[in-house]
Amino acid sequence: MQQRLKTITLHGHISSPNVLKCAITMEYLDVPYEVKIWDIVFDRTKGRNLDNSLDKLSPNGRVPVINDPNTGVELWESGAIVNYLKRQYDHTAMLGPKGDSEQSIKDRAELDKWEMLLLTTIGPMTGQLVWFSMYHHVPNEDAIDRYLKQVYRYYDVVEEQLKTTGGKSICPWGFSSADIQYQPWLSRPTYINVSLDGYPNIRKWVELMGKEQQIQNAYQRIKEASEKAGH
Repeated sequence: MQQRLKTITLHGHISSPNVLKCAITMEYLDVPYEVKIWDIVFDRTKGRNLDNSLDKLSPNGRVPVINDPNTGVELWESGAIVNYLKRQYDHTAMLGPKGDSEQSIKDRAELDKWEMLLLTTIGPMTGQLVWFSMYHHVPNEDAIDRYLKQVYRYYDVVEEQLKTTGGKSICPWGFSSADIQYQPWLSRPTYINVSLDGYPNIRKWVELMGKEQQIQNAYQRIKEASEKAGH
């Protein structure tokens, strides 16, 4: 564990992929953290959490949020949190390239591209599929069909990329924060009635990531915190 660091608080919920990727990032960076579980109960007609006390931490009323006493930073939005943790605590470029060499600049651009695909398309499309499949207050088969097709379309893109690395990593040079950001979103396809049949490289990658001790630790930490909170 990085020496003399104070414990970061991660505010989250057990079902959130975005909370998990923040926990996974801290596991890899060996940063001490604790998990505070929030009771997220949605008003299904408005799409808002019924308990607005979370709004004091996040104007968007969503988790994850972190409080870092080492810097005084309070931050919401998972992509911003992962990037902050990398800038602040990834001293050995474990999760992505550093430096000003021509290759480092190209590699950072490659990493940004794949992370932005997750943050702007795969995550939101999957989230909409979950919402209309499980939480929307009235059935909407057209919406489910649309978002299911979109999810499969982006799975096609990821499958082709993973084919170039033999199913080992999102980016060509190996493990990076892109793998961390994708892992919680791609690891539970049956949760959203998505099949990995026809996606052998995604399936291989999911199995490979599932064996990583840091990823297992993060899932366990979230599970234990949720159980302790009575969820």
